[in-house]
Amino acid sequence: MSDAQEKLDALQAERAELASIRTREDIKAICERSLASAYARLNGAMSSRYFLNETALPEHLLAVIGEFEVESKKSALLDYIVAKNTPQDALTDRQKKQRLAKLDAEIAKVSAEVREAAKAEALAAIEERFGGVAA
Repeated sequence: MSDAQEKLDALQAERAELASIRTREDIKAICERSLASAYARLNGAMSSRYFLNETALPEHLLAVIGEFEVESKKSALLDYIVAKNTPQDALTDRQKKQRLAKLDAEIAKVSAEVREAAKAEALAAIEERFGGVAA
């Protein structure tokens, strides 16, 4: 395998790895969806209805307090969850796009080199086989 082909393989592997990385925006969107889903399940419990039926138990009171806390501090909770799940060195969408574009340009350049080397090799093989008749 030629040096250019090895470099191309390494660049393509690096690009694939970079493409699979979650950005800060990806992590925030995932956290928002998860929190919304959990909130919908919590809100669906509607523990406060036990108070209307006069059947409230201590666990119902705790559930109502939990619903109240989540409802009143929803954005702060989201910020906390996002902060806990986002690494310090996480890329932004913009940074990821820039790095991918740079890698794509480099891959295109190296791919052209690999094609030229393969073409030259094929022409040399034809010339060797047919005694310099290749055009």
